[in-house]
Amino acid sequence: MLVINCAMAVVLNILVATVIKKTSAVVFTLGGIVKDMGVVAASALMFTTPITRMMMCGYLVSVWGICMYKIYKDNLELFKQVGFLQGMSAVGGRAKLKLQSTE
Repeated sequence: MLVINCAMAVVLNILVATVIKKTSAVVFTLGGIVKDMGVVAASALMFTTPITRMMMCGYLVSVWGICMYKIYKDNLELFKQVGFLQGMSAVGGRAKLKLQSTE
């Protein structure tokens, strides 16, 4: 039984490294948060544990923060030129800011 558990742990670590290599650490982290949300929801259904607004708010803030980081990372040049708030506005489609040529 111990050998099987050790083998599963090794396979899990290999799969984690492969997922991070193929996608990104952000996707892996977001997947972990979604998994945690699923565990909490299943627990609430199975054991009739109430899900508080604070718990839902905490998960939403986590997901929002990771998405904001990903947007910032993917559009770093835009954010360097126009700043954070205008960059978020441009990425969100509320404003049509164009990247200025650095030539």
